[in-house]
Amino acid sequence: MRRIHLPLLWWLMSPVLLWAQKFTINGYVKDANTGEYLIGANVFNRVDYDGTATNTFGFYSLTLGQDSVMLVASYVGYEPMVLQFYHKRDTTIEFHLHPDKLLEEVVIEPKKRSEFMNQAK
Repeated sequence: MRRIHLPLLWWLMSPVLLWAQKFTINGYVKDANTGEYLIGANVFNRVDYDGTATNTFGFYSLTLGQDSVMLVASYVGYEPMVLQFYHKRDTTIEFHLHPDKLLEEVVIEPKKRSEFMNQAK
């Protein structure tokens, strides 16, 4: 009787065990022009809202379930990069972000002293 219960239990639990499989996505986020590692860049999965930031070496690591994944890598001053794929094994992905449009010059001018003094009264 006991021999029947163990295989039956295993057969009933197998879908749960398969569904619960988790795999790791890791890699680096770099500047596409210079190859410099981007410290503090964000890597985010839009499907399950799980994400992380790169460490001081530009390295990230995410552990996600076996499913469809939409990874977004972003960093201030860079265009975000999006990758969509089916995640079924441990994967290494290196993101190469391109700098966004840069401002040439920002000029900050104070108000005239007389206008400033009138507003202070």
